[in-house]
Parts: sequence; C-alpha cells; structure tokens
Amino acid sequence: MHVSFQWETLDALLEEPNFRDMIAEWWEEMSPLKVRQVVDWAAMAAENHAGYLHIWTARVDKTLAGFVRFYVLRPPEHSNALFAHERGYYLSPLFRDKARIAWRLFRSARTALKEELGVRTLSGTTI
Repeated sequence: MHVSFQWETLDALLEEPNFRDMIAEWWEEMSPLKVRQVVDWAAMAAENHAGYLHIWTARVDKTLAGFVRFYVLRPPEHSNALFAHERGYYLSPLFRDKARIAWRLFRSARTALKEELGVRTLSGTTI
C-alpha cells in the first residue's frame, strides 16, 4: 500500500469519482448543523483559483482517500504573517485505522502549510 500526500486543485479533485461524495459524507458525519448541505462549487472554485482555498489530500495507490481543506490568507491587521484556518477534513472509512493515515494526513498538512506556503499560524482542528 503506497500512501502519498500532496496539494491538489479543486478542478482536479472534481474529476475524481468520489470527491463530491466525500464532501457530502463529511458534512453528514462531522457537521453539528442539522441543515441540508448545498455546495456552491463555483464559489469554491473561485476561492481555489484566487489562492485562498488549499486542499491537502491523501491518496492510497492513486485512490483519493481523504482531504483537509484550508483557507489561507494574510489578514489586514497582520499583513506580515500568513494565516491558515482548517475548513473541513475527511478520511474515507475504507482507510481509517490503516497505516496511521489520518495522523499522517494532518501532520504532513501542517508541515506543508509551514514549509511550502509560509503559514505562521494555523487555527481550526488541533493537529
């Protein structure tokens, strides 16, 4: 079993057969809100193209296994620092409890945010 972690664009992920299902499953499983999810894919794509939305993924033998989404920005009151806010994560049940993928997904995302994007502050889920 080969596991890889990397940044991927929303455009590429929307080509995956299971990404939209993962977003729906994430909402159903993780959201405390009891409202129907309606995804604005165009808005999400605009955020990704503008450089605000970054998606870190886990693949197992080329199959999309999970993701963590981050909003990355430089707030006006802290123009000298880049901030990231975790905006949702999901790991397919098929890959939970295997090879510590969940832990590795978050750990590698934190490293990539700091080393590749230059993020200084991360908020959201404690990782």
